[in-house]
Amino acid sequence: MTTPSIKTVLVLGATGNTAPTIIHALATHPSQFIVHATTRDKSNVSLLPGAENVTIHETDYSPASLSSIFTGVDAIVSPLPATLASRQREFIDLAIAAGVSRFFPSEFGVDSAHPNIKNVLPIVSKKTQIVDYLKKNEDKITWSAIIVGSYFDWTFSHPGWMGWDVPNGKAVIFDGGETEFEATNVVQIGRAIAASLTPRNIDKTKNQYVYINSFTLTQKKVLGALERVTGQKFEISTSTVKELYIENSKKVAKDPTAGMMLVQAALYGYGGVSNFSRYEGGKGLWNERLGLPEEDLEETLREIIGRF
Repeated sequence: MTTPSIKTVLVLGATGNTAPTIIHALATHPSQFIVHATTRDKSNVSLLPGAENVTIHETDYSPASLSSIFTGVDAIVSPLPATLASRQREFIDLAIAAGVSRFFPSEFGVDSAHPNIKNVLPIVSKKTQIVDYLKKNEDKITWSAIIVGSYFDWTFSHPGWMGWDVPNGKAVIFDGGETEFEATNVVQIGRAIAASLTPRNIDKTKNQYVYINSFTLTQKKVLGALERVTGQKFEISTSTVKELYIENSKKVAKDPTAGMMLVQAALYGYGGVSNFSRYEGGKGLWNERLGLPEEDLEETLREIIGRF
């Protein structure tokens, strides 16, 4: 059955790492989507230029409040933090009751569909459970799960994450910097969601994991580009993803930040769950199918360095 055309799109959450760029991509897309977004406090929302016409709804995320907001919405995007992502089954039920056509669950990271993911990152199994729930309800609502690997540009605004400390000219290189991994600029995520909802792609992306990136990289390639862009040699420390994973596995029960280090190890190749652009058997990247632009590594890094 052909998916109805999408006009009105609701983004759950108007702040955070991803939502503002998703909102901007939808609001400025040639499809002229009618865009809404939710927040607990409107005073905390800062929309990017071009997204001034977006309707912001204050909500306590209660069923009564969301039922009203979901009415008349064609698609819902859920880039929620973990504190709310755990309630997505409830949100999906409300979306079904409201007649929503497409739901984007809170993915936007490692490949939660990989058969080894539950062994490498058990916490990600919660995302898999949400998609399984959507699959059980495909007669009532469709879904698209956007997989992006690591957030590339966001990484550098958090010194130390993924081994990069650009302000201090330092880097931790894992396994010789030779392992390929997927990296996506945050703006590319918004482009992918908007493109997925166009008449050209709405049926292609129906009930699918959609794999996108900005770059397939190695740490060695990033280091070389950084040193060219900054004109400086970085101070290098070395480690392995196995050491990173084992060390933080011992801490994760008591230290929530250790969980993020496990994610970092997976993004850099631990467990073999990170290099989806090389998948065989019909997976691989959707960039070309969605019409996403090719991005330039050194240009991206110049923009990042300019923020410091």
